[in-house]
Amino acid sequence: MKPCIRKNLAQCKCEALANIPETVDMAGISKKSFLRGIKTINSRAQKKIFLLIWCCSLLFASAINAQDNSSRAENAYFKAEEFFSNNDYGSALTQLAEAERLLGATNPKIMYFKIQILRSQFLQSSNNYPLLRGSINRFFEIVNKETFSPEKYREIIRLQSDLDDFKRSDSIASARLLENGGL
Repeated sequence: MKPCIRKNLAQCKCEALANIPETVDMAGISKKSFLRGIKTINSRAQKKIFLLIWCCSLLFASAINAQDNSSRAENAYFKAEEFFSNNDYGSALTQLAEAERLLGATNPKIMYFKIQILRSQFLQSSNNYPLLRGSINRFFEIVNKETFSPEKYREIIRLQSDLDDFKRSDSIASARLLENGGL
């Protein structure tokens, strides 16, 4: 092989390896140790095997991390249940938000429980109407009616209807108050 071709290949290899982050947390391998490992391998086949093993270890580490996030999200959900049973609704909502963050999205179970918490808050003071209404709308967007518990689904429909009645009655009461020169 000509020296200029070798030089270009070496330069391309260095540019490709320059894109590797300084530390790779998932596999616990630093860029320096990775490069040292590459340099000590002589044959092309050995390098391919080394890269394959390294990529597999990254995939394995990311799978473990995903399982870890799932178990942490489940733990946050259980904490939210504890806070809810102690009427600490703000902390319960915080834990549900943490579960959603760890999962990367919400799910019907979390949305149903969130609505229960917001409903309890709403019964204490009706300041969170928009948040409760938005959560109910989001619930209907993500829930599959066929697979979700029919009793719970009907419960949310009744709650939505009750909220509509509340909003109508609240609007009527506000209009009457304004007519009478109130506020």
